Amino acid sequence: ENPNRYEVIRLLTKAFFLGMGYFIHQTSQREESYEARDAIVSRFLSLVKDNYIEHRDVEFYASKMNMTAKYMSTVVKQVSGKSASKWIDEYVALHAKALLSSTTKSINEVCYEMGFSSLSFFGRYFKRVTGLSPREYRYRIFSQPVPGDEGIEGHVLGFERGGPVSVLAEDPAQAGRQQALADVGQGPLYH
Repeated sequence: ENPNRYEVIRLLTKAFFLGMGYFIHQTSQREESYEARDAIVSRFLSLVKDNYIEHRDVEFYASKMNMTAKYMSTVVKQVSGKSASKWIDEYVALHAKALLSSTTKSINEVCYEMGFSSLSFFGRYFKRVTGLSPREYRYRIFSQPVPGDEGIEGHVLGFERGGPVSVLAEDPAQAGRQQALADVGQGPLYH
């Protein structure tokens, strides 16, 4: 029998409990860190939801949250998988798409309602975010123009309850467009 056997067992047990204590401490700190980062992202998204028409710059939101734009962007990207500027762009694009697809406003009117200083800037911004110009987007949704958007041939859909309605309800293509319009009105991109 080894004379140091009990001392070895005591020291191994002590090392085990010290290791477990360290692990539990690290885990609780990580959970607190996750909660703090989730709170930052929630606050950021809430601010974007309330201010995206007037403010499309990350610096505005970071200053409202009393942190640097770089830190806020890093946390938002780590937690959500998207950059802060991407979230802002998606909110703006969603609203613009909703206006383009569910109103009879001209693209010019949508541009100014969205807070853009010029039609060309709105067009470039919308195309960068969605891959389509506002006119192309509207054309794909309706396959015809809305009054005030000259340059696209075809006839105009009717409107009921704020949304476009097909004149030819049996047409499968029209039904698909109606479904796309219903999808646009589903609200925020991510809950």
